[in-house]
Amino acid sequence: MQNNVVRIITFLQILQKHTDEKNSLSRNQLIEMMEELGFSMNRKTLYEYIKQLKEVGYPIGVNQSKDYGYYLSSEPFSFAQAKLLVDAVQTSKVLEKEMSTQLISNITSSMSHYEASALKRKLYMSEKVKTFNKNIYSMIDKIHEAMQQKNKMSFRYFDVVLNHKNEIEKRYRHDGLEYVVSPYSLVWADDNYYMVAHYPKHEGLTNFRVDRMDLVMVKKEKRTSLSEATSQADFNIAKYSQRLFSMFKGEEIEIVLHAKEHLLNVIYDRFGNHATYKRNNDIIEIKVHVSVSAPFFGWVFQYGDGIQLISPSKVVKEYKNHLHQVLSQYRKEE
Repeated sequence: MQNNVVRIITFLQILQKHTDEKNSLSRNQLIEMMEELGFSMNRKTLYEYIKQLKEVGYPIGVNQSKDYGYYLSSEPFSFAQAKLLVDAVQTSKVLEKEMSTQLISNITSSMSHYEASALKRKLYMSEKVKTFNKNIYSMIDKIHEAMQQKNKMSFRYFDVVLNHKNEIEKRYRHDGLEYVVSPYSLVWADDNYYMVAHYPKHEGLTNFRVDRMDLVMVKKEKRTSLSEATSQADFNIAKYSQRLFSMFKGEEIEIVLHAKEHLLNVIYDRFGNHATYKRNNDIIEIKVHVSVSAPFFGWVFQYGDGIQLISPSKVVKEYKNHLHQVLSQYRKEE
């Protein structure tokens, strides 16, 4: 009896690790894999094990188009749901490395090794995404499929607008124009999920909000290479994502900040080891490359006199102009 229990558990583990809806194993393959692990099995035993596993709730399917291959459906998460969970765990600032590794192992333990390996992507986040787009899972699946196949993809892009009834609704940009892009990465930042891609009408890379996309389709045409899109042979997506504020693009430039020492924690949380730090009495000098934009100015402003933008001079001037424009709205009321 004990040997039979071990045998059926081993059979279940083979299905869990080596099969899913897209990858099934034939009867002969299953028998051969069992024999490699030291367990003899015939056709009758195989059918009996499948029957028993189904009776206790394991969703075993049959791929009739592939020599009647058998597979175990992913449980307890769909592939898209598991991707979102792993993305969040990988990039959470409150989880240490060992804890993150263990949580990811728990999430992927019931998935096939094909799906588990596909989850190994590096993303950067600060908070979980919240969206009213109910197709987010299927869209992420298609984006990931396009990236895996290195193909182009298409979609419609929309904005949230207020209609004449004061109701929130979506309105497609450019009268429903089909965007055809070359996708490279998914980035989780500032409460939103972004796709980093090359859109031929824009120079370099463009960031698209995933929850503002609709009617996503994978194209058969191969995507433009990342090096060709950026004109850089060794372009680094991770560094590109880290330098952006709220995923807004701007001129990438090295800036110098002076900050009061008590703000070092929040500054390090934002820039990490991408910046250099130097103490000058109770002031910390920070040098770092950023993409200068309105969200960057907003980040500096939130710390009041705790952070001062020192250089370059043209960025300091832009920041002063930004502040003057904001203040001018209130001076009119005085």
